[in-house]
Amino acid sequence: MGIEIDPAVFALESGRACANESLIVLGAADPGPAARALERACERFMLVAEDGREYADEDAADETGLYTPNYFSEVRHSPRGPWIYLDCKGEIPGPMRAGLLAVLVEELERAGLHEVRVAVPEDTDRA
Repeated sequence: MGIEIDPAVFALESGRACANESLIVLGAADPGPAARALERACERFMLVAEDGREYADEDAADETGLYTPNYFSEVRHSPRGPWIYLDCKGEIPGPMRAGLLAVLVEELERAGLHEVRVAVPEDTDRA
């Protein structure tokens, strides 16, 4: 199986005015490592600019004048798995989406999570 990413994650879906900015990690036997991977990924997400590049630090990202995410939530927990929200003002350009997903996959693999699914949380996850 490997790490499966739902195509709706960080994407603009038909009929929606803004991109999906939340994601949930499903299928981890122990949600602890998944939550820690999300925490590390969120820190790095803040350095991914609209061009898709991950910059070395905030200053380097700021110097480009390119848009980077504004905020990330703490990791939240639902019975299905840990999830986060990333504020990108509703717009995640294709290159930025690719960069964010690359960071996420790297952190999940680093945590030893090679058989999980990443999806958009359902309303019941956010309760």
